[in-house]
Amino acid sequence: MQKTFYIETDKLNAFIKQLAQNHTVFTPQLKGPNFTKETDYSYQEFSGAADLIFNPYRCVEPLKSFFTHPKECVSEYFTSQKTVVEVNKTVIFGVKSCDLAGHKVQDFVFLEGVEVDTLYRTRRENIILI
Repeated sequence: MQKTFYIETDKLNAFIKQLAQNHTVFTPQLKGPNFTKETDYSYQEFSGAADLIFNPYRCVEPLKSFFTHPKECVSEYFTSQKTVVEVNKTVIFGVKSCDLAGHKVQDFVFLEGVEVDTLYRTRRENIILI
């Protein structure tokens, strides 16, 4: 269920710091100390030391990398043990509208297709997009 909330800009840092107490928070940051281009942003874990960046460009890292990983063990053959993947409560701040539009396609494929991807659904339920 999608909900919309509003907050004053001067209270946003305090809000994100409060979220970071119980969630892993990712915010757009310059990709590295040697990068000077304005477009070199990536999602990095929020440390609380720096203020939030309202970047004009989308992050280089795609949003889908939080939901589907290129390689991970989800099952083992010839064993009765279930592979349990730990999913942390996560908040991703600074998501652009183009990423949200692309994410709708990913939701359709993994949640509304012939089969539901339970690992994707678990991650989707534990990630808040801001």
